Amino acid sequence: MASKYIERKRILVKMENIERYPLSIVHAPMGYGKTVAVREYLETTEADCVWVSLAGSEGEADYLWARLCDALNEVNEELAARFSAIGFPYDCFKTDALLDVLMDYDYKNHLILVFDDFHTIEENNVFELIKAIVRERLSGLHIVLITRELAKLDAADLYQKQLCFTITEKSLKFNREEVFQYLDFMECRMSEEERERVYQITDGWESMLYITAKGIKQGLPVGKSATADDIIEQNFYHDLSPAEKEVLWRLSVLSSFTKRMAAAVLDNSELYDAFEMLISKSVFFVFHEPGHTYRLRNILRDYIYERALIDRVDFTEVYRKSGQWLLADGQYSKAFECLYRAGELEEILSILNQDTQNDKGIWSSGNIRQVFEKAGRELCYRYPFAYLKYLLACAMDRERNYIPRVKLCLDRLEEYCRGSECRDEMREMVLGEICMVRSRISFNDIAVMAEYARKGAEYFGGGCSCIVTKETEFTYGLPCMLMGYVKEPGSVAEVRDAFCTQGMSFAESTDGCGIGCDSLAASEAALETGAWEQAELHAYKAYFKAKAAEQLGIMISSKLVLDRLNLIQGSSRDRILSNSTLKDEVIAANNPVLNTTFDLCGAYINGCLGRVDSIPEWIRRGDIEKGNFLFQGTGFFYVVYGKCLLLEKKYIELDSLCESFSTFLKPFQYHLIRIYFLIYESVAKSYLESRPRGGEILKEALKLAEKDHLIMPFAENTGHVRLMLEALLKREENPYIREVLEACRRYSSQLKLFHACEVSLTDRELEILKLLDEGYTHEEIAGEIYISIATVRYHVKNIYQKMDVNNKILALRKAKDLNLI
Repeated sequence: MASKYIERKRILVKMENIERYPLSIVHAPMGYGKTVAVREYLETTEADCVWVSLAGSEGEADYLWARLCDALNEVNEELAARFSAIGFPYDCFKTDALLDVLMDYDYKNHLILVFDDFHTIEENNVFELIKAIVRERLSGLHIVLITRELAKLDAADLYQKQLCFTITEKSLKFNREEVFQYLDFMECRMSEEERERVYQITDGWESMLYITAKGIKQGLPVGKSATADDIIEQNFYHDLSPAEKEVLWRLSVLSSFTKRMAAAVLDNSELYDAFEMLISKSVFFVFHEPGHTYRLRNILRDYIYERALIDRVDFTEVYRKSGQWLLADGQYSKAFECLYRAGELEEILSILNQDTQNDKGIWSSGNIRQVFEKAGRELCYRYPFAYLKYLLACAMDRERNYIPRVKLCLDRLEEYCRGSECRDEMREMVLGEICMVRSRISFNDIAVMAEYARKGAEYFGGGCSCIVTKETEFTYGLPCMLMGYVKEPGSVAEVRDAFCTQGMSFAESTDGCGIGCDSLAASEAALETGAWEQAELHAYKAYFKAKAAEQLGIMISSKLVLDRLNLIQGSSRDRILSNSTLKDEVIAANNPVLNTTFDLCGAYINGCLGRVDSIPEWIRRGDIEKGNFLFQGTGFFYVVYGKCLLLEKKYIELDSLCESFSTFLKPFQYHLIRIYFLIYESVAKSYLESRPRGGEILKEALKLAEKDHLIMPFAENTGHVRLMLEALLKREENPYIREVLEACRRYSSQLKLFHACEVSLTDRELEILKLLDEGYTHEEIAGEIYISIATVRYHVKNIYQKMDVNNKILALRKAKDLNLI
């Protein structure tokens, strides 16, 4: 096979995770070189390796155990004997005995247990045993499962706790460069275009690459009627039954599908049985574990789709049935794609016109834009609520600035509405919705937003908008709401007062959207200006007002105020980091924008604590594409990204970001964000040019901030600006700078106290930690302090969790660093 001839370093690098995780699952259908890849990695490691082949196991756990003991005997006879004496642990007693053996084993080298063909094991308790071992976080033990199936391996809790690593078909398949290398190795002479075609049709599938290259060597040209088609015809398609062929062409038009969806599209028990038979062959379909979906392999899908076109198959009914099924299943975005292909434009507009269709995922899809562009203005005006939702979604799109175009479309719709012959009640509703959309797209100007919201409420006459509802993200995903509205120096109080006096204008016509924004604005303004007690009071008010009205965005923002406040006030660690309840609510809401907002809040707090490693990698890299943002809500991302660059001392990148940040955030004015970037720039320039140059830029930031008496932006960057502040104060006495400097010193002191008490162990945990340091085993500790071995394990787990480590060596090292032992 190809993997024997082509050196794939990236696979070896991927395989290095085997010795970083307690469990690794290597999953792919046949023909992807799973076994070869694992064996090649094991040849590079100094770990003790035990290979257990399960081919022929007939699904029995006892067979696995016997083969394991035999293979283990080659590495450690004593350990193999203890395993054999226990036998496969079918009960808790034997499981505990096995865990004790594994915990007390002296892992001089890492021990890697590989179970090949694990999919042949049918007894569920085998994987449950493996999970029990993995949860113990044994630092020297690593288990590898090589399997064709993931459906039986429910490892969700292990993934969540970062105990499990998966290598899938996506990693194992050949990339473009590797395909080209293999074609060169096989001496396949062809043009670059033909090589690219081979890569596209094989989709990196090793077995198909081998067959394709073999065909080319025989002189068959690459093309629609050549190598790939001939190979598929001769090796896969020719012997299929008529029912199986019909299944394939029906499903060839779908990008992915579940078994239930396939049943609806096939709509025939004979065809569904044929579908099940095709799945069992593990050749035609790729299974995607997270969504339990299937798709036809690229090379097969192209071939089958073309065969269907040649036979003049009409796919319209397939698309229509697929769309109807997806609608019933609540998968609107995919449903609309199918209905669009079936030509059902008006049905899509009719559905979107209903009050219940506010899913943000629908409006960001390319197919929806195609629907409205193809529908034409007359059909769009026939479904005005759908059209207005579409225009609003365009205005929120961060990829392009659609706002001027949206304003023009609103003007035209309003003109049409006022001149149309529709009944007065409908006209008033549409005009009200136009006002609500105008309000949303007037972001960055609270007075204009409030005025349009007030006009919308007048049109509704006591009713509510169906476009801007309480599910609408009032904060636009900005974790700090004031950042979106303070446009010039000295306007913080003005913006705060505008929210306090006009906040209810939004809630009246939206069934509660924005409730709590008045208190949130007051809390954020108080926090930024150093009025700590007022900040805490208003933040709690905002949180509970928003909670009652199900305004998660405002809840997240108010929680961020409390977290930031707690860092400078020195409250307990638990209060600062107790986000689990709010996180559960965010997860339950299933709103991608809120998920990103919540991540950014955590990243900001970790940045303030100096924990750059705890910040998600996509934020550290500045990869904004990985997040889900409304166009108006991207500003805070750059603040957090800038803080990451600051912590990582990437001053050249930071300086470049500071020079161009205003370009990212056009057309809005973000005065508060500008101050943050002046602070960042001052630090970058002090390192890249000189301390005085940095001081000049910091002085500019202070000048802008002084008009609003802003304190927190400087305090939260105290470790980077404190020396420059002291130098500025020496040159010129300034009460404001003195107050800022005092806040910086206070912040710095509280951070030191916080870090000093990060790890708090009980007396019993300290006792066990000291015994571990003295070399006691778990069994010896249990006898020494008169508790059960299970209780010892429970305490050790707690110690690891509190110290954020996963093994004894790291725990003892950290304990000594913190003077705990």
